[in-house]
Amino acid sequence: MDALADALASDFTVLTYDRRGRGESTDTPPYTIGREVDDLRAVVDAAGGSAFVHGFSSGAVLALHAAAAGAPITRLSLLEPPLAEGPVPDADLVAELEQSVREGRRGDAVLRFNEAIGVPEETSQAAE
Repeated sequence: MDALADALASDFTVLTYDRRGRGESTDTPPYTIGREVDDLRAVVDAAGGSAFVHGFSSGAVLALHAAAAGAPITRLSLLEPPLAEGPVPDADLVAELEQSVREGRRGDAVLRFNEAIGVPEETSQAAE
């Protein structure tokens, strides 16, 4: 999303951040959507108290949660929110992903999850 942020920066104040437990951001268990909503609200507050919010994939769902919780989001742009019903991951996959996270291998967990749901390898690798 760096190219999109760069393109918008000539007309808007653009803030990006690593979500909780991603990139250079840290996390403290337990994970909750509410904590991520609080994080997004803090970014909006830092931006001046209201914002247009763009979210991709799970970030799009997070943006919806934040707006529903009353965060001062004036407009939403949502790209590929994973809202469609699909197969429930089997217990073995869930256990494998949880083990990777416990061992601090979050990137491996993301790649394995993406592989399991059919994300093309070149797209999954670019998301790292």
